Amino acid sequence: MGHNGAGKSTLINSICGLVNRNYGNAKMFEFDINHNLRKIRKRLGVVSQFDVLWDELTGIEHMQLFQLLKRVEIKNFEALVERRLGDVGLRDSGNLMVGKYSGGMRRRISVALSTMGNPNVILMDEPTTGMDPVSRRHVWSLIQKLKDDTAIIMTTHAMEEAEILSDKLIVLDHGMLKCAGTPL
Repeated sequence: MGHNGAGKSTLINSICGLVNRNYGNAKMFEFDINHNLRKIRKRLGVVSQFDVLWDELTGIEHMQLFQLLKRVEIKNFEALVERRLGDVGLRDSGNLMVGKYSGGMRRRISVALSTMGNPNVILMDEPTTGMDPVSRRHVWSLIQKLKDDTAIIMTTHAMEEAEILSDKLIVLDHGMLKCAGTPL
């Protein structure tokens, strides 16, 4: 958590290699993020602050593309797609071109896409921004389910969301850690 400009998105983008770091280092899966991003990305899912979607592709085509990019074979892929679309409330919209999706629908498909390839860690940068309360609850339920097998690092402005979803809460201010602990 943190105010606008606190460094939340920059931290997420630094971890996944979208921006260069000025200083510091981190390890993920025992790999240095400065030297082993290819190995890290194979086990990483990301919901970036801005949706990475192509208007001409359907939701299902996006899921197929992201699965191919991850190069991970999944048995019963069609069942996984159906389940993930249902998890985010898009079961009836999977064959619709993403260009026709609302902003909230685009965020929901982005959350579903972050799960492709069975990542060990998912970085989520404000995943529920622009969602109505019902859609937000769908995504919260999926995040709760994913937490059993996947580490999730998520940014948010909403204290309610942080309290419901977080096991550990970190507050940033200008890129510096100010507080860490349980939401309580």
